[in-house]
This record gives sequence, C-alpha cells and structure tokens, in this order.
Amino acid sequence: MSPYILVYGNVCNFPIELEYKAMWAMKNLNLNLGKSSKHRMLLLLELEEFRIEAYESAEIYKSKVKKRYDARIQNRDLKLGEKVLLFDSRQKLFPRKL
Repeated sequence: MSPYILVYGNVCNFPIELEYKAMWAMKNLNLNLGKSSKHRMLLLLELEEFRIEAYESAEIYKSKVKKRYDARIQNRDLKLGEKVLLFDSRQKLFPRKL
C-alpha cells in the first residue's frame, strides 16, 4: 500500500505525466519488488537476531550482577529468643537509613 492510501483511504489518481515520471523513476532505480521484499525479509530476520542477542547479553549481565550482590550478603544464623530489629518499609518510623 502506498502512504497516500494509508493516510486518505483511497487511491490517488495521477495525471499521465506524473505516472510516466513515476514509471521512469522505477525503471531508472531498477526497483524489483521480488528482490526488495527478499531484502526486507533478510533485514527483519537480522533485526530479530540482534534482538535475541541483546536479550541474551542482558540475561548474562543480570546474572553477573546477581552473583556479586549475593556474594556480599552475609548469612546470619538466628537463634530462637534472639532479639532482632524489624524494619517495615510501609511504616515511616525511621526517616533516614538505619
């Protein structure tokens, strides 16, 4: 579909001179719909490959960050009856960091 059809919803009728110039331009540029459609499909497939590669690299980055974060967490063994500080994020009792 041409952009004109997409915007206005009907076919644009050109005078004969403009139609001739458009045909001349297509012949001059050697626009082949078969080749151009194949080229567009290749570009879309390449774009899909780039998207998949970016998704995989983001997953790798997230896993590395998670490993670093988890390595810094200290395991604490709490025993029954031991007093601990309970922090509730919904209550704004402590306006600053603990």
